[in-house]
Amino acid sequence: MTKIGFSLQPQYGLPVERIMELLAQAGFSAVSPVWTTEEHLESIAACAAANGMTIQSVHAPLTGIPQLWEPETDASKQAQAEILHCVEACEKYHVPVMVLHSWQGLEYTFPKEPLDFRFFDTLVAVTKRKGLSVALENLEGEEYLAALLERYADQTHIGFCWD
Repeated sequence: MTKIGFSLQPQYGLPVERIMELLAQAGFSAVSPVWTTEEHLESIAACAAANGMTIQSVHAPLTGIPQLWEPETDASKQAQAEILHCVEACEKYHVPVMVLHSWQGLEYTFPKEPLDFRFFDTLVAVTKRKGLSVALENLEGEEYLAALLERYADQTHIGFCWD
């Protein structure tokens, strides 16, 4: 049966338990939270199960996305670690899809030199090994999205998320 999902955002101003109750009462059968911490995801997983719902996907962290393209800096290592922590939590809580921006921010200049895909190559390998899918979101930086979709076109667990 088709599930009807709802994107959980941290700004709703109600405890997650109450939000999940209201969603279940309204007929929703799945949620897609924005990643904050593993503890937050654990709470959402428990609430989802208690209300007969599933977690359809998790939206990966939004901070540090441009640094994912710069794998040799301290900031990029921190951003990469946070994304990989989100992957581990998705595996732990049986979340099949992680949504990820390929870029964050409206002001940028797409580089003329070749892109550095090292982190994304690692991410693709790790998620494949864990049986997880990555949905690349379409907001800012369309050139980065196109580059990733082209590079990983043969990877069946890498796809597109339209926001």
